[in-house]
Amino acid sequence: MNSTKLTNNLNEKAMLVSLKISAWSGRTKDRQVSSQVLNDKGADSDAGAWWTYLLPKETTKQLNKAANKCRTTLNRYTLPWMDNGLRILPSAMFLTFRKEMATTLSEYETIVAKFVANYPTIKAEAERRLGKLASTKRIPEVWEIQDKFAAKTTILPIPETSDFRIALSDVDISEIRKEMETDLNNMVGKAMENLWYQLIEMIKKIQTTTAKPNKIFRDSMISNLKDFCEMIPKLNITDDPKLEEARKEALKELATLSPTDLRESKTDRKAANKAASDMLDRIGSYNL
Repeated sequence: MNSTKLTNNLNEKAMLVSLKISAWSGRTKDRQVSSQVLNDKGADSDAGAWWTYLLPKETTKQLNKAANKCRTTLNRYTLPWMDNGLRILPSAMFLTFRKEMATTLSEYETIVAKFVANYPTIKAEAERRLGKLASTKRIPEVWEIQDKFAAKTTILPIPETSDFRIALSDVDISEIRKEMETDLNNMVGKAMENLWYQLIEMIKKIQTTTAKPNKIFRDSMISNLKDFCEMIPKLNITDDPKLEEARKEALKELATLSPTDLRESKTDRKAANKAASDMLDRIGSYNL
């Protein structure tokens, strides 16, 4: 990504969002059992570890699936921002994001409520199932389990360097503002790089799949590209003209292809491979 300034009016174009999900995994590392196993096998202390599944994996399967759906929804409508979990949400995506995230969080809460309601039975069965292992770890009590699950999104504004106020000299404040602008610029650049990366990877997947005559070609390979291309204008927070050009080309040349034709026609498959390859070559020539 080139070094041109990307942060003009950024606080009007986007906001920051984080998703915090806390959940009980139902498993724990058991040092006592690990030590026993290692001693019995004459192995060093760092040769392995024992994990006790306090609950069968099937018991928490729906909980994990619902939590992952929340994370997927967040990632679908946002771009990476910082390593601490904050992501950048374009203002154009806000209403759609809020609606879908509310639905996803509600689904998660419903599954949690069902799990909590069934927990007395689950706990009793877990103690029977674990046998002597149950004595090495304490399974949460019924009254404790509800507090082990939570999911919440937090929306924050993007900081404005012009509104930075602190009791320092004008020179120091100016330097700090420059550093903030540089950091913001770098983070926006990384977010846009991620957007480019997603598009390129989808095109590459079509290219590599169509290069092999017998490789399975799934409908989702085209539909996912089409859906993503339709979202790009709202995710393109810097109004990158090259990205818009690549998006339109991908929609025209690849997203309109018929998966059925690509499966049945070697000619169509070869043409699609060439279109994807040419597109990747053009993108590769950009100074990203």
